[in-house]
Amino acid sequence: MPLHPVLRVALLGDAGVGKTTLLQKFMKEDCLVTNGDIADTQEKVVERNGRKIKLDIRDTAGLERYRSLTQSYYRGITNFIFVYDVNNKESFNNLMKWSEQYNRNCNDPVNTNILIVGNKHQEADTDRVPTEQARNFANHLEADFIEISTRNNTNIEACFLRIVDNYFERQGKCLRRMFSTPSIKLKYKSKKNSCCRT
Repeated sequence: MPLHPVLRVALLGDAGVGKTTLLQKFMKEDCLVTNGDIADTQEKVVERNGRKIKLDIRDTAGLERYRSLTQSYYRGITNFIFVYDVNNKESFNNLMKWSEQYNRNCNDPVNTNILIVGNKHQEADTDRVPTEQARNFANHLEADFIEISTRNNTNIEACFLRIVDNYFERQGKCLRRMFSTPSIKLKYKSKKNSCCRT
């Protein structure tokens, strides 16, 4: 079996915003489920522009109800998906709390990738969170942003492919920086009284 790069992803956000539904609809039948002490983890290999990568996706398994996520949940994760319900302003406002918890527990917050996901989880009569407000919040966190609907199956796959695309883009930037580093040219001065003369 060929080995593929592994991209570790964790879902964060309030209970009831559709995190598990999002994951289930993306996985469909093509997944391996591991029930751990920390959270449920599912794996899926995806192909993007001819390159394959394995997504190792961690779900909170209900622990978010008690704000009981510990550093163990964040360990080894390089990509985070913050999910809120577009019809639930409280879930959006709480993203700041999730961001603070992420900063406290993430091993390397500088080199991780964040995607803010606005999910239309269910129909509601309440005022929805303005898209521009959510986009500004994402910019504040230097994060990417996408709106989806687990209710209507909109942008489900695009959500996770955005994570994959960002990974390959970062890899490409690293390689370009590596090969664009100017070489150091050493200048040698010839000695007038050299013993070697023609």
